[in-house]
Amino acid sequence: MNWEIDIIKALQNMSNAFFDALFLNITKLGEEIAFIAVMVVILWCYDKRFGLLMGLNFLAASFTVNILKNVIKRPRPFSSDAVTSIGARTHGYSFPSGHTQSATSIYTTLGIHFGVRKKRYWFLALMLLVVVLVGLSRIYLGQHYLTDVLTGFFIGAIFSVLVYILFSILKDKKEYWALIIIPIAIILMLIFNSEEAHKDFFVAGGVSISVAIGYFLEKRYIAYNVRQELWWVQILKVIFGAAIALLIKEGFKPLFEIWGFGLYLGSFIRYFLVGIWCSFGAMAVFKYGIGAIKKSINNKKYKQEQP
Repeated sequence: MNWEIDIIKALQNMSNAFFDALFLNITKLGEEIAFIAVMVVILWCYDKRFGLLMGLNFLAASFTVNILKNVIKRPRPFSSDAVTSIGARTHGYSFPSGHTQSATSIYTTLGIHFGVRKKRYWFLALMLLVVVLVGLSRIYLGQHYLTDVLTGFFIGAIFSVLVYILFSILKDKKEYWALIIIPIAIILMLIFNSEEAHKDFFVAGGVSISVAIGYFLEKRYIAYNVRQELWWVQILKVIFGAAIALLIKEGFKPLFEIWGFGLYLGSFIRYFLVGIWCSFGAMAVFKYGIGAIKKSINNKKYKQEQP
């Protein structure tokens, strides 16, 4: 471990206001908010199938990372007197790096879909550069060791490739595979529920279960064509849909604390509601709400055009 401490110290020797601000912002590209932002834009405006692929890839890799974290329980580098935490100290354990796994799951999948498939290899290179910078930021900030970052990268990359291949094989039946994640999430929540760090299992469990159910129901009862709208309607969809998701996520938090729901149950319900909204509720509102508005506008135009 000493050689990994030496790597962190060497990077932190370059610390100044510019590099600190730079890496504190780069590391945000590996946070859950970045994943949610990318996924909902794809899910609501580009391709529901690809949005589901990204979501399940991210969640499967996240479960793997959290299992390893809570089994190995490696302390963070800043727990050593030789390493400084630049910025806020990350909660939980160190091995593997969740930020690096998250960045790899997001940007490698984007690189495969929009880079490799369309032979835009410059885009794949750009996405891989983002992954490398996120991993480097975790070391520079004193939150992870090099082996944490490398393991997080390999987990994210392996699941990105495997899930992409699996979806290619399943073609139009991928929602059945999505439902398989429900018992897996339940089992993991039953096993890991005794430490504050285990909250991540309930966050991922709430999202994965709700997205699997929501996607399944949406395909059968809503079947919204996400690409049919004008560009400005797409922007409004994202702004409105994201605002509701944020209201659910943050608005229920103080209420659940007042009602005494507890850390695990409160986290699970909040993220379950966010997932249901993103995968099912928003689609229904977009289809029938926007559809009704468009129909009303068209009817008014038709009446105005009549002699």
